[in-house]
Amino acid sequence: MEGNFGTAHVYRSSLNAIIAYRGKGDFTFHEVTPEWLKGFEIHLRGRGCSWNTVSTYLRTFRAVYNRAVDCRGAVYVPHLFRSVYTGTRADRKRALDTEDIQKFLTEIRGNPFEILLSVTLFGRLREGEVLALSWHNIDFEYGMVLICQLQRFREGKGVYRIVPTKNSKGRTIKPATAVMDLLKRQKAIQAEMRLKAGTAWENNDFVFTNECGHHFDNSTIYRAFKKAATAFGRPDARFHDLRPSYAVAAIQSGDDIKTVQSNLGHATAAFTLDVYGHVTEQMKQTSSERMDNFIKSVSGGEK
Repeated sequence: MEGNFGTAHVYRSSLNAIIAYRGKGDFTFHEVTPEWLKGFEIHLRGRGCSWNTVSTYLRTFRAVYNRAVDCRGAVYVPHLFRSVYTGTRADRKRALDTEDIQKFLTEIRGNPFEILLSVTLFGRLREGEVLALSWHNIDFEYGMVLICQLQRFREGKGVYRIVPTKNSKGRTIKPATAVMDLLKRQKAIQAEMRLKAGTAWENNDFVFTNECGHHFDNSTIYRAFKKAATAFGRPDARFHDLRPSYAVAAIQSGDDIKTVQSNLGHATAAFTLDVYGHVTEQMKQTSSERMDNFIKSVSGGEK
């Protein structure tokens, strides 16, 4: 049975880190205290783990703890994880801001990967999802796209397999009309490629392929993205940063957290809020400042 191997790897790595910290493989949740967690955090930093890795391990452990509480396998302790780091460090810029996105779109214009990269960004897709996107999962009549599979590559082998999406649950999204128009363009381009390739064409139903219908390797689109990102001044950007770029833009455009959660395919809205809550806080501050200016304008100046 196919499973979510990426998530399994994170859980296994987190467990190994806890075992290394404890010096043994078994413990009970009643041993876990704020001091225990702080010691674990210090241990991870002492091993040279980045803050983002520390956060990943602690958030994974928190998810297991919460599940144990739900199953009555652990006692709920309020604010247990308050003293440890479970966020995303601001010392490394991740999401592309509006100006970055404008530069990115300008840079990829006319690029062979322009449609793929644009659909990834505005379709809020993971790398494996866009590579596994199939025509039979796109409904042009109703403007809907079913995201239900990932393309996984064996490292260094160039061999792929199709597995379920990250949380093993498909999601149906309704992209912007502009995204559906891009997909229509891609369908026309692919029809031309198919005609030119003739009998050499591979019938695999993938939306994004080379001129012979062969699937793209993840390293190919990674290099295309990095080349564009470097050209417009963000050599630090990763392909995966396109997803948080969409999320931030969506929230700033007025989408509620529940809608963003559904579009991104997160398991819970709480997780989405945990990751992107800083954006809503910034929006609250901006809203407060706008209202402050409004009050001053209607009251005849400062009081």
